[in-house]
Amino acid sequence: MSGGGGYQRASKRHAVLVEHIGGATTEGFLMVPIGVVVDQYIHQIENFFPLEAMDGRKLFISARSVQSIYPREEDSSSSPIPQGGAQAQPPPRESPPPPPRPGAARAASSEEGGAVARRFQQHADAEALRRREQAARELVERQRRERQKRAADERRRRREEEPDAVAAIGLLGLEMEASLEDVQAAYRREVKIYHPDRLRGLGAPEADIARAHERLTFLNRAYQILAALEAEGVEESEPIASA
Repeated sequence: MSGGGGYQRASKRHAVLVEHIGGATTEGFLMVPIGVVVDQYIHQIENFFPLEAMDGRKLFISARSVQSIYPREEDSSSSPIPQGGAQAQPPPRESPPPPPRPGAARAASSEEGGAVARRFQQHADAEALRRREQAARELVERQRRERQKRAADERRRRREEEPDAVAAIGLLGLEMEASLEDVQAAYRREVKIYHPDRLRGLGAPEADIARAHERLTFLNRAYQILAALEAEGVEESEPIASA
């Protein structure tokens, strides 16, 4: 409303209540040039207008955000002046919020802390259970390996005491502590290679078939010796039932 240059028209402070479109209100003083009716000045506002808040702050209010402006001067009964074409309504009277109950904040904080403590305890319990299960699995695996090692040492000891068993292990091409499963696999492999029917199907000479038959006899004997020795070891390791 002021012109250019050094001239500035004298203005007067008018107390107003600005009601925004969102429902918020701002109370302050509107500077209106002397000789201009405040209602007429309000209708002339197009973009931004300055407003001095009650606490002394200088505000610039956007006319697009304003629903109504209520003059608060000598004529307190004057009706609100709508801004932007919105229908004027009196400012809502908001009831003060109820005072907080004594101890409510303390109870909420205690409940939240309890929930955090419960979650922490659940996590700790789950972690402890996981570690116990892991330790149990490791113990079972360690005991299994120890049993296998004791069984292998016992097989080696029994076989080394039997010359026939030493020869049988050598015939099958196995280590002295080989398990019965390893003995069975080696026996089947050798039988498949030296079976006479297979050699005849391949057109092998009769001399080779005769040698293969002889080797099969040795293989059968070797398997029987090792299987019997293994069965003896199992019977010795079985506990004796009490009467």
